[in-house]
Amino acid sequence: MIRSATTSDARSIAEIHVSAWRAAYQGILPEGYLNRFSVEKREQIWKGACEQDDSDLLVATTRSEVVGFCHLTPSRDQDSEDAGEITSIYLAPEQKRRGLGRALVEASLALASAQGFERITLWVLVENLPARQFYEALGFRPDGMLKEETDGDVCLREMRYQIRVNEALQRTLIPTSVLASA
Repeated sequence: MIRSATTSDARSIAEIHVSAWRAAYQGILPEGYLNRFSVEKREQIWKGACEQDDSDLLVATTRSEVVGFCHLTPSRDQDSEDAGEITSIYLAPEQKRRGLGRALVEASLALASAQGFERITLWVLVENLPARQFYEALGFRPDGMLKEETDGDVCLREMRYQIRVNEALQRTLIPTSVLASA
């Protein structure tokens, strides 16, 4: 089931965020860098996200347990005024390849359509080939934008992907009204 997150979900979201980062970026980012991420700090970030009016934080649940999440906001990029942005999408590592990531993206597409966004963008580490393959399988395409951010001694090289909302919704089975109450 996909639903809107509440502040009571923040701890679970933070735990997933930290464990998913450590699993997904092992071998891509230095271990010391990955170990700096704390559940407590992430929990505060996600509590705040639950309270923001201009963003949607969705969770995937199985048996009432939060097993994944997706955060959709208006794009933070100056050249993307008509776009929503998926700032984060992560699953508990043991939940991969079960369709939950696809369901979270499709729910985000429905929300983006309801909010009038023409496109959804997202940034992904250049070296994260499994994530790039996942996005491409859903119809996202690189748009040529690249950025580098330095966090301490670590350089994060990212590329931007985008998808047209209406075209993507035509290819999915989810109606745009599914999350009207989300």
